[in-house]
Amino acid sequence: MTFFSLATMAQENLILHYDFKGDQGAVVRDKSASHFDGALKGSATVENGTVYLGNEDGYIDLGESIGKKLQQLRQFTIAVRYKVDSEASLKGQGYFLWAFSTLELNTQTEGRYHAYKLNVQRAENSVGGWKNETLMDIGKPSAKGEWLYVVYTQNDDEGRLFLNGRLVAFLNGMFTMAKTFPKEAPVYNWMGRAPFKGDSYLKGTSISDVRMYDTALTEKEVRDLYNDVQQGDLSRYDFMYTGQSKNRRIFKVKDGEIIWRYDNAKGRGEISDAVLMDDGHILIADQYGIAEIGVDGKELWRSEVPKGTEVHTIQPIGEKYVVYVLNAKPAKVVVMNIAKQKIVHEFELPYDPKGSVHGQFRNARLTSKGTLLVSNMAMGFVAEYNVKGRELRRWELFGPWSATELENGNILMVGRKGPVKEVTRDGTVVWETNTTKFGLDNPQKAYRLPNGNMVITNWFNEWNKADVANFNPSRAPLQMIELTPDEQVVWEVSSWKGDRNLGPATTFQLLDKPVVRKACKFGKYK
Repeated sequence: MTFFSLATMAQENLILHYDFKGDQGAVVRDKSASHFDGALKGSATVENGTVYLGNEDGYIDLGESIGKKLQQLRQFTIAVRYKVDSEASLKGQGYFLWAFSTLELNTQTEGRYHAYKLNVQRAENSVGGWKNETLMDIGKPSAKGEWLYVVYTQNDDEGRLFLNGRLVAFLNGMFTMAKTFPKEAPVYNWMGRAPFKGDSYLKGTSISDVRMYDTALTEKEVRDLYNDVQQGDLSRYDFMYTGQSKNRRIFKVKDGEIIWRYDNAKGRGEISDAVLMDDGHILIADQYGIAEIGVDGKELWRSEVPKGTEVHTIQPIGEKYVVYVLNAKPAKVVVMNIAKQKIVHEFELPYDPKGSVHGQFRNARLTSKGTLLVSNMAMGFVAEYNVKGRELRRWELFGPWSATELENGNILMVGRKGPVKEVTRDGTVVWETNTTKFGLDNPQKAYRLPNGNMVITNWFNEWNKADVANFNPSRAPLQMIELTPDEQVVWEVSSWKGDRNLGPATTFQLLDKPVVRKACKFGKYK
């Protein structure tokens, strides 16, 4: 779907849209042309573009008019972005994210409704109470503590359920709206309230976007809609972000908003590496030099590398030194005294004398053992070196871009074109995947999160004229994803528009997990 067709669909087929932006008090405004405004009831509140249902009896009353519209439809789509608090309960009956019902309290055999509930993630249509339903479900409670995007589409009797842009359930045989509501339209149209006696309200849940269409979106359209809505979702973590870009920018994101930025528009090169440290400073390697950025965004010092050479990675060693890899002929690992801007130690690395300097090395990382992991991108391996330059061990990988030691001592490696592997130091592969199946064609770094998942960044090449010419912010590639150990994507970022344009992705780091300078060592250098 092109940006034009997405916009056209939004105008022609959108019959309800709550984004809650600018809403105050008890009224939520419908931003579509239908003007099906809703009302907050009970403990529900709205603030900063999000409705919170509260922990008692909060819900959104969609009004009677939207029920009359739903009754008339052969095809429809309902899409909702929501988050259930980590400590909220989904046990027992109820927990309806939405319900369109002819009765306030349905029974075993009375009442007609279309609804979706989160305790089993189930879509259901009834022609006479809960004994007379057609339904489909995932069969387990909704995930908590993270923003999710659920979409239900129905075309005649074919129902489809999507979660985060992916089809998770379908059924041919759902009761049509004509059969569900043959004579009277649903008048009890709610989000967060159950149309059954004794069923629980949906408590501890936030809702940030609600849309209804008078057509059944295709699988591709659902995916595009998900990407468009999730574009602004930067609220999952507080993080630092930068990437190899012509713009040379670094961002700090907190509570979903950019709170700090470094912008070196007049500089040269690209920011290939950035390290946020416990003093709030950031070390960067930007192809033609290295620098330290203060909390005010200004450079505290800078050191350029010799002409004809490049530098794409940097690490702190205590407060006095840094170590970096010099792409050159010969290539070198270099330790520099910061205050004196003086090289105090170096050793040569294996390199291809026939290859380009630019393509030799990217990321290098110190380990807890005081050694250095170096990604030899050109020669296809990651190696661990001690301070004397002795190669301790080597792991083969196609075009390795980065390698990091995990808390368990294993090595997490990322290669060009998609390979990601966790290996033990003796080379045993304990986990691996390829990011191309998740839409990441140019992964660069993987960051292991405290919850065991990992964030993988994905680069967009601003030097590729064809890619730039075809670039569309609404159809741009993913910048990063969060992947579970069982390869479920639980977060995607594609933020390319306006003031929230983060640009290409290389480096992601949690703000509350800075590198402790005094803990970094390289042999005798501390």
